Amino acid sequence: MIHSLTKVVLVFGLFFCFTAAADAATTTARFYAGSGDGVVGIGTFEAQATWADARSYSGAVTYIATSSVEYSMSRSDKVGDVYRIYRGSLPFDTSSIPNNAVIQSASLHLYGTSSYGYQESAVCITTHDREDMATVVGDDYHIDTHGSTSLAPASTLTNDQYNVFELDSNGIAHINPADNTAFSVRTAHDCDNTDPGVGIMSAAWNSSEAAGTSTDPYLEVTYTVAPVTISVYPTDDGFYFLYDEENQTVWSSARNYSSTFARSPNTTATSIGTRSDKGSGKFRFYRLSMRFDTSSIPEGATIEAASLKAYKDPSGNNTGTTPLVFTGHTRASSTSFTKSDWILTNFGTEFARGLLADSQYTTYTFNTTGKNYINTAGDTTIGGLTSFDYDNVAQGSPTKTASFYSSEATGTNTDPYLEITYLHTEE
Repeated sequence: MIHSLTKVVLVFGLFFCFTAAADAATTTARFYAGSGDGVVGIGTFEAQATWADARSYSGAVTYIATSSVEYSMSRSDKVGDVYRIYRGSLPFDTSSIPNNAVIQSASLHLYGTSSYGYQESAVCITTHDREDMATVVGDDYHIDTHGSTSLAPASTLTNDQYNVFELDSNGIAHINPADNTAFSVRTAHDCDNTDPGVGIMSAAWNSSEAAGTSTDPYLEVTYTVAPVTISVYPTDDGFYFLYDEENQTVWSSARNYSSTFARSPNTTATSIGTRSDKGSGKFRFYRLSMRFDTSSIPEGATIEAASLKAYKDPSGNNTGTTPLVFTGHTRASSTSFTKSDWILTNFGTEFARGLLADSQYTTYTFNTTGKNYINTAGDTTIGGLTSFDYDNVAQGSPTKTASFYSSEATGTNTDPYLEITYLHTEE
């Protein structure tokens, strides 16, 4: 089941509907035609004696209607002994669609108008390779700039309402996330290359120049951006000691110890662990640290989920009864371990906790604090303690440890790693 939150906003003349979901973000965007929409055609001066010549005409064109006309039209007719063809064109700025979006559906919306007085012809939608998206020019008439395949079922227009053309897979593929997208609107006779015979066959719709925006042509696109899941292995990992040499016999003073440490951090062991107990009359605390290079996550990405995977080391006193707690960790050096990194104040708020399972990876799913802690600009350093240590619950004997294989273990099939799922829209 996908639990989602939907928001609707209007920004810069574009209508957006965002759905944030667990496995993909779905957006429905509405793109209104710009002032470059219009009509180009051969009229009285360029009319041709045959249908074939009219349709393939490649000379100069004098009928161009853009900024001053409140309606657009497509037309193919024979009046007297000559043929005339008008072709509509609609440009849309679709550059706000992310480059990594997957378009699920798209539809073109035309508001039928009686301003021109004719609605006899069905219209078809094709691609249009325009020279200039800002204005229609004469060369935009040429048939080789118009696609040969209809992108939606041809249909007549009904006046005073939006007429919806659902684009097929070719129409969806034509939408350009990086730039502008233009569509041609022509009569079905023109698209099918069928001589209309004597009479006027035309269809008209409101253009972007019509009063207000409530009848403007628009393209509605629904797309998803899928999240990306990556696994990040440690750049380094190890653990720190407070041991018998520090001669700590009181739980609270041992836990908050911040003086001199006898033992150096261990960064070469095949397992790393945590500990909090009293052996030989003195408290022993182990705390761990792991550094991950998470800079491959794109800037501006949203972390959808994050977890730490740890594979239990069954050796020693690791009985599986001591819960681990993972937190953020601040080191004195970003690239090495120092003894003072052990100090409790270097460990942050809890991200996740739990017992290590036998003979398998245990998944520690990060809470919101943990997800927000992931550093997309560089390293993410994670610390670990026993739950007794983190919760300040005094322990005596027997030994209370929890350890798992480190990146030093043979092979990589037991190495700890971060699994991060993020959402990013590529611009």
